[in-house]
Amino acid sequence: MTDQHFSAHTRTRTGRSHQGVGHVDEHHDERFTVVGNHLAQHSELSLTAIGLAVHIHSLRSGTLVGIKALAGKFPEG
Repeated sequence: MTDQHFSAHTRTRTGRSHQGVGHVDEHHDERFTVVGNHLAQHSELSLTAIGLAVHIHSLRSGTLVGIKALAGKFPEG
């Protein structure tokens, strides 16, 4: 199950894992949305559904959200 890819570059070990994507915490003072881990890591939702929920969550309070508007905004339709 773990195929070797001989064209891939080997990396030296520095005590930190280099597998996957690195996570950087960055402070934001404006134009940000706080998303709870219960949504971001939801085990029963697809990545698309989580992304859609985050987008809706990021809209201003009271903004009406409709299927047609969302379908027109995103390439997934």
